[in-house]
Amino acid sequence: MTISFLLWYDAGLIYHGRGRMALINLRRITVGFGTPLLIDGIDLQIEEGERVCLVGRNGAGKSTLMKVISGEIQPDGGEITAQQGLKAARLTQEVPQ
Repeated sequence: MTISFLLWYDAGLIYHGRGRMALINLRRITVGFGTPLLIDGIDLQIEEGERVCLVGRNGAGKSTLMKVISGEIQPDGGEITAQQGLKAARLTQEVPQ
């Protein structure tokens, strides 16, 4: 089973004083579908050209995190900032019948 995720942007780079802004920045993100929280206060920053791999057990929140990044679901708490023009796409993990 393959899970793919892609971030890209169609705007020019945004520069702020000391360098480029991250493509996306997640701070203190929480997501829960009951208790305990599935995602509890994570921080994640993805820079341009960076490769990121999510590894974890089944039910650990990998797909949920990708859905938060792509905007498919809203987190219960925390803050997400992204470069203007950023687009996210993901290949779902369901295998066609």
